[in-house]
Amino acid sequence: MSTPALRNRTRTMQALLSSMSLKVTPATIIRSLPTLAKYILYLLVLLNVRSFPLAWHVRVFQPVTNLRIKYRLFRLSLLFKSKQLKDKADADWWDSVSPIGCNPLRDMVTYTSWSSLDDSDFNLHLSNSSYAKALDAGRFKAALQWFPQFFRLGGWCPLAATHYHFIREIPMLAPYEVRVRIGAWDDKWMYVICRFVTNPKSKSKKPAAVLAAAPATTGDDFISAHALHTPAYDSELNTSVSPTPIPSSTVHPPPSANTLEKLLHNQQHIEEADGAVLHTVSISQICFKHGRITVPPALVLAMNGFSASPQRSASPSSLETSSVVNISLPSAGSAQMTTYSRVNPPPHWDTVRETMYVARGGHPKKMQALMKGGWKEVEQEKRWWVNCLGGEIEEMRKERLALLEGIRKGTESARGIL
Repeated sequence: MSTPALRNRTRTMQALLSSMSLKVTPATIIRSLPTLAKYILYLLVLLNVRSFPLAWHVRVFQPVTNLRIKYRLFRLSLLFKSKQLKDKADADWWDSVSPIGCNPLRDMVTYTSWSSLDDSDFNLHLSNSSYAKALDAGRFKAALQWFPQFFRLGGWCPLAATHYHFIREIPMLAPYEVRVRIGAWDDKWMYVICRFVTNPKSKSKKPAAVLAAAPATTGDDFISAHALHTPAYDSELNTSVSPTPIPSSTVHPPPSANTLEKLLHNQQHIEEADGAVLHTVSISQICFKHGRITVPPALVLAMNGFSASPQRSASPSSLETSSVVNISLPSAGSAQMTTYSRVNPPPHWDTVRETMYVARGGHPKKMQALMKGGWKEVEQEKRWWVNCLGGEIEEMRKERLALLEGIRKGTESARGIL
């Protein structure tokens, strides 16, 4: 290489290095502040996007939006069909999205989320105030899967109360699940149990062993597209319709201190059957309304397809099913796996179809009339919505209700403490 060319190359490298060198002076810092502030602002916006206006609405209403889109596309596919075929296809479609044959006390809906920075507090874990946001989305998703027939007929679910039991914190940025189950119900209220869990990182952890079921106790030891609204405690919710008194057969003596102590002792050792870590248990108290009229929970469950199994479980456990925390699912080899389904619907489903589906000679208005108070005129022996939830479901319901009612009554009693 010639000397002039080498000199030119050296000058070029020196100029490049000179241009790359940064001279940190107060003037350069001041000039870079707007750019730095801009990127910090972008970062804050990105980290808090889940708390933006309407972000909550998007998360909560996403299930109903998806369902509406599916239904509209389905109706478009029937555009050139005859009315008879449309009515039959419409009935089959609503059957396909209904929990026909499911046990209401065993079915579970899972909502997944994660503890983002905007949902966490200064202790670097999910803030206690953020649990309600996750519950809104989890309850709405579960309600839409459990009660699609009820909502399409104009029903809605007021939220009356929510109770929390914080066990351990959820770390910041950790994914978690909200497992939603029906705990129990009476003639007006339904209690929904939500469990916040995280899956352990270690894949080698074996599923937790199911606790041995305690023997059933007796005598003194007996344990027995609308949004979810939070109405004010006013006359609309409490005096619009007087709830039907609970029959004497469903009233149980209060649990003794000895039995409650056993339950609390058992719950301290309860773990999720799949090895998930339990962080928080929440109990929500809801009811069902059509306009201002209260609809019995049993009717809502039955009209959506819930029913008892054709064959009762071989060994139901009283304490296990009545525990607020431990609500286990049936094992694959149990007798309860012989259940009804959409292919083999429960006997009462023919009555629902004949009442609600045009293709079967019914009409949605007939079911609406039943929901609006027509159920009161039906004789006790002919109430199909009660009979289809009998047997094991009724036993489990009574046992759990005795526990869950205590939470409501205790909270209501606290209003008188000044």
